Amino acid sequence: MPIELNHTIVPSRDKVAAAEFFARLFGLEYRRRPGHFAAVRVNATLTLDFADEESFESHHYAFHVDDATFDAIFGRVRAESIPYGSGPRSATDMRTNSRKGGRGVYFRDPDGHLLELMTKVYRPSRAGWKMRSMGRSKSAAMRNARGREGSYLPVSMALTV
Repeated sequence: MPIELNHTIVPSRDKVAAAEFFARLFGLEYRRRPGHFAAVRVNATLTLDFADEESFESHHYAFHVDDATFDAIFGRVRAESIPYGSGPRSATDMRTNSRKGGRGVYFRDPDGHLLELMTKVYRPSRAGWKMRSMGRSKSAAMRNARGREGSYLPVSMALTV
């Protein structure tokens, strides 16, 4: 069985507002429930669990999406006049990137976390880092790649939305 990321805790000043913001932009549903976390289901195996924290560092959350999902989320980012950019150090240059033929964009949520959308990602392979685009064979991406020191585990981060 591949390893899958099941959930991660996202610190926020207001967990409900953060969950609502994320769900709205990503076209997901947030159901308010009592409890310590405000959870948003990203896909069949992953939830982002927003938690109230008084202080925290900003985090980077990257999402591999297909072209239609990219267009939908990016359209909502622009509709809400959220500054965006082409890279992590240029997250407000109001440009997207087209690395290796894909599309990417970065923007911050109200808590300062850097969110990234990308239509192509890099995966480890025997030859080093290799581009993998949406729609390619999952088995190819999950194959163990024996390399310099040891091997890579077949890991599915389950961040595809």
